[in-house]
Amino acid sequence: MRVYIGPYKKWWGPYQVMELLTWAGVNKDYCDHLADKLPNWTHKLCNWFYTLYSKRKIKIKLHRYDTWSMDVTLAHIIVPMLEQLRDTKHGSPYIDNMDVPEEWRMDKEEQDLFDNCRGYAEYSSELDYNRAENKFHDRYKWVLGEMIWAFGLYIQDDSLDYDEVVDADHLRRKQHAMYLFGKYFDTLWD
Repeated sequence: MRVYIGPYKKWWGPYQVMELLTWAGVNKDYCDHLADKLPNWTHKLCNWFYTLYSKRKIKIKLHRYDTWSMDVTLAHIIVPMLEQLRDTKHGSPYIDNMDVPEEWRMDKEEQDLFDNCRGYAEYSSELDYNRAENKFHDRYKWVLGEMIWAFGLYIQDDSLDYDEVVDADHLRRKQHAMYLFGKYFDTLWD
């Protein structure tokens, strides 16, 4: 297997074009002022140009043996990506209380904070607010950790059938981690 996925292309609009003038010593505020004065067609031109040249370079070459044990092949790709996401993420999605162990579940006040997007000013104290916010982010780290653990099982020894060897609790944890991967698949971005 060979995979090349290039970076996302940068969008260029009137403000980005005018910002190039700062390299010539023009004040940033003046560049913004000039961009505001540009006619509407320049924005449309930038969008048209972006649609022509915005595609990422993606090249994937598969060999027949890549699909022989595709679960293991994909695990070798998924684990490092999940680890990088866990280490570099800038936010966390909402995680349902029923998807985490009892000690990670939010109480009524913490739940209300994130359900209604209330800010710090409406919360009882700064310490409680920070504790709730940390718990919110730690829950997602826990979910990512479970996914990493489950996919890591495939990498440890791909010739071992874990479904037959391990006990019921181990198997239940693995199945729950795979359920979490499917449920929160759309949240796997930074």
